[in-house]
Amino acid sequence: MKRTSIKKVFSVVIILTVIVSSLIFIFLPIARNTSHQTHWNLPQNYSITSSSLSEESFTPILEEEKSGVGTVTILNISYQEEGFTNYSSAVQYKELNDDISLGALNVTYNSTQFINTLVNATGDYLTNSFSDQNKILIRLNESLQIEFDNSTSDVDGLAGYLIYLPRLTPIDISEIYIDNTKLEEEDYAIKNIDSYPFIYFNYYNYFGELSSGTFIMDILFTYNITLNDWEATQGLSDDLTVSQQTENITAEYEYFFEIVSKHYTGQTSIGSIMDASDLYLNLKVIPFDRNQLTYTSLQLNGVIKNINQYSTDNIITINVSDSFTANKSQFLLDFSSEFTVHFYKALDNTWAIDRLVEQFHIRERIYFPSIIDGPSHLIVRCIIFEPSISTNEMIDSYTQFERDISRITGEKGGLTITSPVLIRGELACPFVIKYQAINNFQITIKDNFDVPLSGLTVELYYHNKMYGTYISKGRVQPLGPISTDQNGQINLAFLPKGIYAIGIYKNGDLEAVKFLNTIQPVYSFTTEIPHIPIVVIIFGSISIAIILIGIVYYLKSNKKR
Repeated sequence: MKRTSIKKVFSVVIILTVIVSSLIFIFLPIARNTSHQTHWNLPQNYSITSSSLSEESFTPILEEEKSGVGTVTILNISYQEEGFTNYSSAVQYKELNDDISLGALNVTYNSTQFINTLVNATGDYLTNSFSDQNKILIRLNESLQIEFDNSTSDVDGLAGYLIYLPRLTPIDISEIYIDNTKLEEEDYAIKNIDSYPFIYFNYYNYFGELSSGTFIMDILFTYNITLNDWEATQGLSDDLTVSQQTENITAEYEYFFEIVSKHYTGQTSIGSIMDASDLYLNLKVIPFDRNQLTYTSLQLNGVIKNINQYSTDNIITINVSDSFTANKSQFLLDFSSEFTVHFYKALDNTWAIDRLVEQFHIRERIYFPSIIDGPSHLIVRCIIFEPSISTNEMIDSYTQFERDISRITGEKGGLTITSPVLIRGELACPFVIKYQAINNFQITIKDNFDVPLSGLTVELYYHNKMYGTYISKGRVQPLGPISTDQNGQINLAFLPKGIYAIGIYKNGDLEAVKFLNTIQPVYSFTTEIPHIPIVVIIFGSISIAIILIGIVYYLKSNKKR
């Protein structure tokens, strides 16, 4: 009876041991999941309602893609060229020619004096303050001394009038004074003689039929001086390459203009209209944001000047003595300025959004470059190297503001992109590179015995965001669930170039993180996930050990009998 009880007890112990071991084996994954709550620290998924750019968020402030050049004004001029007092080819003025040839009428040129500048040249291309005025409107006074005499026997009566054409052209006569008295409009006339606008003045009627006399005539008129090819142009160099989300650059510029105005050539008769080579200018150049500019060189008509002799408070003054004339004289100022480039909402230092737009592989990468510090009137371009897109993958490029972004070249397997023009004051100037994603991965995941594992969940990450049809800093649209097949494989297609990470999950528990590069398309990863036969061996060993212990116990019990 006692032996039967011992057998029963031993049987019960063995059965309980088997049951407990089985429960441990069954609930082991649950226990591991409970004790391993820390998943790979990556963001949650976000749904999106639209993948289009918001035009309301980004507004251009440039009317034209030009740098503002500031103001150029005239301070004084020097011009001592007499106009034309007769027109010998006109038969109707024969009497006047007789007066002049016989000395009955003498017109002496005194001077041409600068009065003031009425309108400065201004180049400002911001929408709110736009001005594209490349002409300087000045006011001049041309002074003549006139003597008339009908007292000699050689003169048979005066013609009684004069005609005069200032040499500078075109002009707009505003006022005429005789001995400091302003003439009324009916006291003189502008007569077109063979299309030349001569002043006609009947002094005989004005002075009441005097036979002789002397008077001063002051002719006040306005006159334009034009700045051609007036612009500040940025030079491009490797120093403008940016690779960080916020980075300082130094941009170099050439500030240039050619100044010109016209006059009539000829001595006693009118010749052609040519550049006013004898019009010497005293002018002032006042660039926008001048205190943020560093001047490096100044050239006047190709001759290098000492910039310190011309610049005061970064205002350039050219004197009459510098022989800067209005016959296409050239002004060239080299300067540099500092800018801070910032990529708004950048995910990978430069680009902000990567999205699928067509089929399975046509994507767009969107950039939001901006200027957050620097001059407010100078446009600037920076250079961006995009390693993830090659020239054979690129399809198109465009900007939201329709600015030029045609300067894109291939380099080191990627793209060197010259940005569209940027200017401080805009939130950003969005631009897009449209490309085809052609890279693939074949990944095999194995356990710690190198046996492929099926049914594992795999999450794909790109730039620390779950990869999908839309990737940005704030939200993503991920791919659907990815699981390993019966061969432990997953195949991923139509991927952008670059480095990826995968999170490998089993029963919701993160088992491993692995990194991949599209340079290598095939990967095989061995994990620390236990091979199931090992558990079986362990369980079997435990069972055998318990059985052996039972046998030993049984034999000892028989000996005691």
